[in-house]
Amino acid sequence: MTKLTEEDRRNIEGLASTLSVRLISPREVVEAIEASEDWGLARQVVEGNSFSSIVFPDMEKVTFINPKGNEWLKTEEQAYVTALHELGHHACGHTAMDKETLTDSTIADKEREAWQWARDHANRVLSPETEAYMAECLNTYEARARWTS
Repeated sequence: MTKLTEEDRRNIEGLASTLSVRLISPREVVEAIEASEDWGLARQVVEGNSFSSIVFPDMEKVTFINPKGNEWLKTEEQAYVTALHELGHHACGHTAMDKETLTDSTIADKEREAWQWARDHANRVLSPETEAYMAECLNTYEARARWTS
């Protein structure tokens, strides 16, 4: 399992604080899901997402970070940039999206903005492998947008 380094965790915590985003634990996610009965989110958490931006009704902005990491993240830097990406959704105002007007194209645009925010707020130049990982993640949304447009 890939985890964040201590330095990267401190950077994530500092950025989260600046954005007024609370980082929550897996236990807190489960409690919030039970309270809201958001079973789609429950499925994501059960499937092992390490990072997710969440806004529950009557709850402040939160980002879930699994301290145990995730098997599909191959490097510490991928874990770090993924956490930055999720904070980027908050920074770019993507957490209060209207599901009625949301399209695959607008989702791809928001993903692109969040990945750019992550790149801009990383505490170092990202490796070519991490840049390729980010491009691969973004491509899944862009391909879907091309397919449905």
